[in-house]
Amino acid sequence: MRSFLVSSFLLSVSLPSTLVSACLYKRDDPTLPPYTYTGETGPLLWHNLTADGKNFPYSKCATGKQQSPIDITDTVPLAKNTTTTFPSSGQFTIENNGHTIEVTPRKPNDYKSILGGQEYKLSQFHFHASSEHRLRDETFPLEVHFVHTKIGDDKKLAVIGVFFDLVDTGAGDMLLQSIYPKLDSLPGPGPHKREEKRGDSFEVQTHSINNIVDNSHIRSYPGSLTTPPCSEDVSWYVVEEPLAITVKQFNKMKEIMKFNSRFTQNDYSNPPKENLLALVKQTKQTPTL
Repeated sequence: MRSFLVSSFLLSVSLPSTLVSACLYKRDDPTLPPYTYTGETGPLLWHNLTADGKNFPYSKCATGKQQSPIDITDTVPLAKNTTTTFPSSGQFTIENNGHTIEVTPRKPNDYKSILGGQEYKLSQFHFHASSEHRLRDETFPLEVHFVHTKIGDDKKLAVIGVFFDLVDTGAGDMLLQSIYPKLDSLPGPGPHKREEKRGDSFEVQTHSINNIVDNSHIRSYPGSLTTPPCSEDVSWYVVEEPLAITVKQFNKMKEIMKFNSRFTQNDYSNPPKENLLALVKQTKQTPTL
């Protein structure tokens, strides 16, 4: 694992310099209740949130049986026919949407991936601190989600999840090196026009993503969005080997995003197991002896 980080760093310095959690839903929709990651509007109660007292658009968060994130173990199948063909670099915009740092390509059609043998294009990528998925019960300081839509069917979603691990030396992965200079001037969430919040486009290095996808173990499973409305039928591809992040980069990312991770859902199983929140409800209804 460490050898991969070192090789990735050496590759990055030899090349010139130039994130909706897994969700494409608009956050300014007044019919959707606001959510957070703590307290009464946090993940344990997303299913109870309502904007009008009648409709509960996030009910799937407590009833779905294929929810994400999960603990990635050896029981989760290895992905087949999976690769990315991202350009080495390209123009992106960046936004703090109040839940995460989201980075969007100016030309999504340039960022193609073959996931499970099917062709997808990149819609955006964003970050979670700490990692949402676990790897054999181990957490990581940061996780990035590359959200894709299937070519020819925009309703079909697939997400590549990549961990970041802290390193003592080096400058961190080139993806983060590209983004870091933009973070200090990144506007906070608020009543701004979307384009004003995103700002001008800038160059992001993405060659390390091709490298890690092609040279890592990847686990694939059917899951969900990790944010409300927790919709299922999302194909997940979680890369086992992490990319590198420095303490300075991590501190700046978490300063902006704060804590923004959903709790680990029930273990992978085929057929799927019951939703954890549904199990809690059943336990409450069981009389004690």
